Amino acid sequence: MLIVERLTPVGTGALAVLRLRGAELPPLLTDRQGRRLPWPRTGETLLACVCEGSRRLDQAVVWARADGAELHLHGGEAGVQAVTALCQAHGAELRVRDPGMVPASLAAARALSSAQHGPLAQLARDARNALGRGLLPAALAPRLDRALSLATLGRHLAKPPRVRLVGLPNAGKSTLFNALLGRRRALVSPQPGTTRDTVTATVSLCGIPAVLEDSAGAQPGPAPTDPSRQSPPELELHLLSSPDETARSGPSVLVVQGRIDEQARVQGGPWHAGVSGLTGQGVGELERRLAQRLGLTADPEDHAWAPMSPALLELLARARALGSG
Repeated sequence: MLIVERLTPVGTGALAVLRLRGAELPPLLTDRQGRRLPWPRTGETLLACVCEGSRRLDQAVVWARADGAELHLHGGEAGVQAVTALCQAHGAELRVRDPGMVPASLAAARALSSAQHGPLAQLARDARNALGRGLLPAALAPRLDRALSLATLGRHLAKPPRVRLVGLPNAGKSTLFNALLGRRRALVSPQPGTTRDTVTATVSLCGIPAVLEDSAGAQPGPAPTDPSRQSPPELELHLLSSPDETARSGPSVLVVQGRIDEQARVQGGPWHAGVSGLTGQGVGELERRLAQRLGLTADPEDHAWAPMSPALLELLARARALGSG
């Protein structure tokens, strides 16, 4: 059997590698003049063209292996797909490699390691055994409850949550954005409406990445067509400069009084926190509130119990639904 396998991630890149495995490799290689070339011997490399009839699909560095060969191609997606289709036309079976989950933070790496070799891996084995017997051991229930209670954390470890700053023009969103980020990223100006498009950056909340969006203020005319606005963020941070403003409400909204360096904190207002992006006053407390509202945790031990995989989460939930024994 002839097998073609892509070793590099899907998408345009500098290079793409296809691996061909089989006892007999198809006649794909030619020189620049179109003359057919044999495959190199094991351990040898060859610069050749990959052709479909008289049409050259790409130029490749070919490395011969004991079980086949690797084609190191240019990274354009169209060329890679054309060479893959040519291999399939010669009878090759396409195998898709699962690149696995790439952790975006130390907390995510802990959870991923736990799911593969640590407490979550053992919990998964115990859950499968319980499902096989159709009975939930009493000692297993609290362990499942602990992991399931951290499902939100696991989901955010796998895909960083989005926090969008909203408010009227010149409310200080960009200044607060820069303060949360810890460096100058958004343009700050006293002129209303400076931020016309959404600016995004990644910020760490309790060691867990979150995507921070600095949205444009309320502007006349049609709404912007920013793709990030097509789906709602996990949390909106509504920055108010006055208690007279109408505050947004809802479980996914955090209302913040801005510029507390210029005005005293007004008690009994609609806000949940007060902050000054200019001086940094209240920024640390705001970060803790953001992490709390997003279901994140500052306890490193909990990261090892956060199920990042939907399949693992489903397995644990099915086991927890069993009757106790």
